[in-house]
Amino acid sequence: MTSFNRPARLNRFLLGLFGLALLAAGAFAVATHFGLLRLVDPDAPLVPGTDLPPTWVRYAAAPTLVLVVTVGQDGDPAAIRERLDTQGLPRLREALEEIPVRVEFRFSAATAPPARWRPPRSGLR
Repeated sequence: MTSFNRPARLNRFLLGLFGLALLAAGAFAVATHFGLLRLVDPDAPLVPGTDLPPTWVRYAAAPTLVLVVTVGQDGDPAAIRERLDTQGLPRLREALEEIPVRVEFRFSAATAPPARWRPPRSGLR
């Protein structure tokens, strides 16, 4: 007994079509890179000009750092937040300038040993 499973057939067709499009895009990129296609000038810059964008662009496109902290039931969120602000984030803020930070606390029923802060190893950047 044969049955037509149209949603599955449609999904397979769309996945195949999407795969062929990705394969064609990859072949185009490789052929252009090795000079087989001369549709794009290899010496042309990727973006016009070398000027920095306006300062408002940095604030409009600023990512938000989201920290997810899993703590036991006896964890103190205020103490953890204060320790993150004083020990964990200053170097990151220095590296990325001013970024908004959001901390999410997840309380676990399991008891775990207390986490220890390990300063970064010297020589690594």
